[in-house]
Amino acid sequence: MKKKQYKIAFLISHPIQYISPLFRELAKQPEVDLTVMYCSDESIRGMQDPGFGKDIKWDTDLLGGYRSIFLKNYSPFKTIFKPPLGLVNVGIFKEIRKNKYDALIVHGWHYATYWIAFIAAFISRIPVFIRSESPLNQERLKSRWKIFIKKKVFGLLFKSVRGFLAIGVENRRFYEFYGVPRERIFHVPYSVDNERFINACYELEDS
Repeated sequence: MKKKQYKIAFLISHPIQYISPLFRELAKQPEVDLTVMYCSDESIRGMQDPGFGKDIKWDTDLLGGYRSIFLKNYSPFKTIFKPPLGLVNVGIFKEIRKNKYDALIVHGWHYATYWIAFIAAFISRIPVFIRSESPLNQERLKSRWKIFIKKKVFGLLFKSVRGFLAIGVENRRFYEFYGVPRERIFHVPYSVDNERFINACYELEDS
């Protein structure tokens, strides 16, 4: 008996070197029909990272092995480094509404595009899952009023989200801190692309 194939959309800001291997592995699964929706191609074109103070352009394949689309960014800033208005990809609304996805995974909540996607998915009754990198130990360093506001905002958003994909213990605690029940949090940690590092090691030995 043929297994059901699930049509999954994954919305994320830009191609990221440590997440692309995950997309390739997901695309190999026969039960997964994956489409990755990117809001920016900065990491492909090369970008100035303010954190490092350097121009960055990855020398690894960020797009091969899975289906992806780039959404037009209508923001006047057009950069991933100025949330929430650095990414305003209004086309995400139509993209979600016209495609009958079985689930939408959103990488956080930091950009206007993500909130447009949440609204489109909720209207279309598409289950939404959130995957983020926010740890509770850093959250506790923020001021009380910021946490108060976030509890109000997250309280409205999180109650409509089907599940949360925790990358680690502190990330799980983050969700719990903002009122997410344990049964809606799933342990989905980052993993290492072992094959790539092993091959790179062999290449260095032979050079």
